[in-house]
Amino acid sequence: MKGAVLMVALIPFAAWADDTETEYLRLRAAGRVLLDKSCGECHDGGRKTALPKALHVFDTRDADWAARMDERQLRSAAGRLADKVVPTQGHEEAKALAVTVNEKAEFDAYVTTELGRRQSACK
Repeated sequence: MKGAVLMVALIPFAAWADDTETEYLRLRAAGRVLLDKSCGECHDGGRKTALPKALHVFDTRDADWAARMDERQLRSAAGRLADKVVPTQGHEEAKALAVTVNEKAEFDAYVTTELGRRQSACK
């Protein structure tokens, strides 16, 4: 009987854990789409314009695009998305960056979540 009670008590935790993982994956995917839109010129390994050094940091083709990024790089990406322009390889030195307030907030939430997960994994 104790085992059954324990199982019933863990069901809400399991549902919460599933929801947390689902939200994490949603934020990561949204971040990937945003980075591809904003930074894909250099960070999408499928494009002719991709730069080897940029791909070493992240490639927007990877589902787990942030796996190779350290905390400084994640925070730098978040900071760049707050800028009004991004570097380009085109004729101009920079191009306008169109990131909505909601997109930026979701990206920041992803960075916070990702760093929190990494910190928890180290304990």
